[in-house]
Amino acid sequence: MDYIHDLRPLIGHRKIILNCAGAIITRDDKILFQRRSDNNKWGLIGGLLEMNETYEETNY
Repeated sequence: MDYIHDLRPLIGHRKIILNCAGAIITRDDKILFQRRSDNNKWGLIGGLLEMNETYEETNY
C-alpha cells in the first residue's frame, strides 16, 4: 500500500500537502538523529502512516 504513489497518476505533478507532527526529545543535552539512506545526510527521525494502515503495520 503506497498512498502517495497511488495519488500521482490521478493528480500529476501538483503539490501534495501532508500533515505531520513532530517532537525533539533530548536526553543529557543530546538529540537523536538518523543518517538518511537516500542522501547520506543527518536528519530528524520521521516517517508517515499510509491510508488505512495501523500503527502496528507501519515500518519503523
